[in-house]
Order: sequence, then structure tokens, then C-alpha cells
Amino acid sequence: EAVTAAGREALKNEKVVLIGETVGKMGGAYGTSVGFLSEFGSSRVVDLPISSTGTLGLGIGMALGGKRPIVEISGPERVPAMAEQLLSELGGLSARTGSEFSAPVVIRVPAGSGESNHHQTTSSNTSILTAIRGVTVVSPSTPAEAAGMLLAATKANGPVVIVEPLSGWNQRGVVDLAATPLTGAKKVRDGED
Repeated sequence: EAVTAAGREALKNEKVVLIGETVGKMGGAYGTSVGFLSEFGSSRVVDLPISSTGTLGLGIGMALGGKRPIVEISGPERVPAMAEQLLSELGGLSARTGSEFSAPVVIRVPAGSGESNHHQTTSSNTSILTAIRGVTVVSPSTPAEAAGMLLAATKANGPVVIVEPLSGWNQRGVVDLAATPLTGAKKVRDGED
């Protein structure tokens, strides 16, 4: 619900577009975009074939054309196929062009174990993303952070990957739809170890 609320809020900006395998008619792989197709239309909520690299390529092109795409990936097993594009096309774009071009693409990747998931979606290969220069990688630990990170990512100047732990999708919490900083870590409590 937090991700859905943040997605709806982000799509109020006409430049934001949601693209992915099942984001329209099916409402997203995990139901986070239910109703978005009828609310925002097929030019803003776009169902695409199962091709993560094609989806990411389209997202990069849309971003270079002035849009702010949210690319929804169905699972972490798709990350290795996209790694080359992230490394060679997206991550270094700003540096290669002297900051003349940037691609404000948001990539949402569910990861980790959840209920009734097959082995591919419980794999954890998203750590390879942190080695790609120019790509910000974040992961929420609460519903408020999940919403806040999505809102902040849609306003960021460069690419942001949000790794969403499936184990946290049943958490409850208060969400005020405020952007969460995409840098640093939140200190929850002091420890002795």
C-alpha cells in the first residue's frame, strides 16, 4: 500500500511514466499499480513484453527524452541481464557527457524471500548493482522508507535502483508520503558490537 500510494503520487507529475511486464492490466507483479492504467492511461502506464533489457533500454531512452520512467522488474533474477546496460549505458552517462546528459530512471526490484516464491525470486544477486558507478542503490526497511525512497528517486537527477525486500512487504506503519534521503544510512539505535 505504501509503494502504491507513492507511485500514485509520483505519477501526478506528467513526466513520470511507469513501464514493466505487468504494470497495467495486471496491476504489477505484486499488485503495486492496481488501478493505475485506468487512472493515468496507457501512455503513462505501459505494459511491455518479458524483456528486462528491452524495458530498461526503453526507460533509458525515455529519460533521455525528458521523461522520468519507473521501470518495474519482476524479480532479482533479471538483474544480471540488465547489469551490462546499467554499467555501459546508464551508470556512466553523466560522467561521459560532462554532466550534459543524465538518465533519471528509477528501477524497482523486489528481492529476497517472500511467501510462495520460486527459487529465482528468492535469489539475491542485487549486490552487483552497488559496484556500478553512477547508479544509486537503496533498500527500504519500513513502509515509510519504501514510499519515501520511491518519491525521492522520481525526483533524482540520475539512475536509482530500489531493492525492495519482499520480507518487509507485510509490515505495518504510518506513511506520510514524504521523500526519504537517498544517501547515508538511518541510525535506528546505538549498539555495542
